[in-house]
Amino acid sequence: MKRRDCIRLAKLASNGENAALIESLRVIVSDGDACKVNSWSYHAKRLADWMAWSDMAGAAPFTIFAKGNSKLPFYAFSALPLVSCPGMGACAKFCYSLRAWRYPAPFFRQLQNLLLIKQAPETIARAFHKLPVAATLRLYVDGDIDSGETLAFWFGLLRERGDVAAYGYSKSWHVFLKFHAD
Repeated sequence: MKRRDCIRLAKLASNGENAALIESLRVIVSDGDACKVNSWSYHAKRLADWMAWSDMAGAAPFTIFAKGNSKLPFYAFSALPLVSCPGMGACAKFCYSLRAWRYPAPFFRQLQNLLLIKQAPETIARAFHKLPVAATLRLYVDGDIDSGETLAFWFGLLRERGDVAAYGYSKSWHVFLKFHAD
């Protein structure tokens, strides 16, 4: 799938245009073989079905917190870059996160997480509470804190689970400074 098509889907999700997003996902499904595992059609069908048949409070079709490997031995949360990065600048032209969009699974996991953070954060909270004791979590390997509401959400979860060691990087300093000032 072309990057411009991914960006169009990202904008629909970011703007809460769920009906248009589902319709666009169904077009991707009809253009390919939804039975071919790990294809764009396969993953688009999983996300579209979940959005159409649930209130996003049910089990998410993609992992919310991805577990790393021996090189990256931590849990990670990501959302779609660009649409969730209010502090981005010139980095939008060379954002490394866009490279993952060559593969459908990371793109759709990021798309799902963007939808969840904006529309059903309680689903993320349930998954967060299932992380192992003393887990290390990197927030926003892809994407960024998009608002004070999102920042408050993460701070609240981290207060509830003092055993989770979390870190992340952000270019959205204005969000952090406003949150601190309020």
